[in-house]
Amino acid sequence: MATPQLPEWLQKSLTESIGPPISLQVAHSAEFSVVRTVYANNEERDTAREYCRRALPSYLPEYMLNILDLGAGNALIYPHAIRIDAHSGMWRWDDGATEETQADFLWDVRTLPFIHEVIDVIFSWHLLEHFWDHERVAVLTDWTRVLRIGGRMCHIYPQFPYSGGVDKPIWRDSWGHKSKLTEANLLADFAQISNLAVLEHGWSTPGWDKYIILEKTG
Repeated sequence: MATPQLPEWLQKSLTESIGPPISLQVAHSAEFSVVRTVYANNEERDTAREYCRRALPSYLPEYMLNILDLGAGNALIYPHAIRIDAHSGMWRWDDGATEETQADFLWDVRTLPFIHEVIDVIFSWHLLEHFWDHERVAVLTDWTRVLRIGGRMCHIYPQFPYSGGVDKPIWRDSWGHKSKLTEANLLADFAQISNLAVLEHGWSTPGWDKYIILEKTG
């Protein structure tokens, strides 16, 4: 089977030091299309799609934007996004439940393997709470690095107590919830990144999760 090819813009944007991606499947399999259909009418994901579209900058036509969906899991939020995740295949949750995840590009998203200022939009849905409090600013700073000036981020995250924290030791060295994420501490994190401006923030799903949209200013 021929090795799948990276989109040209992504291939040119990869830093030379990392080599080829671990796995890439831009054309999703028929099996995965079933998973996507299951979530097509999920209310939370529909809301996430709405906020992703609200975050799209206007300096290029929508079809020309380079969009990353980080920690994409099994949710197809935006059809033209490159979906990056640390896992692909079957994923088993702490309660024993399983789900199918399939990324376009396998990578630990704490740092992104791209040169500066090549991405127009970064989107994440329920990802930020998977980082430790002490590492989140460094992660967000690296994501900002790859954004073009005028590019935007949109993050949807569960408000504490739904973000969890570290009550379960099994999660300490995994991709489980690691921080008791709140709007206040997330805004404080972004305030430490001088070239990001908050455009709007608030409830995404009242009583459950919140969103924040930011723009790179320089």
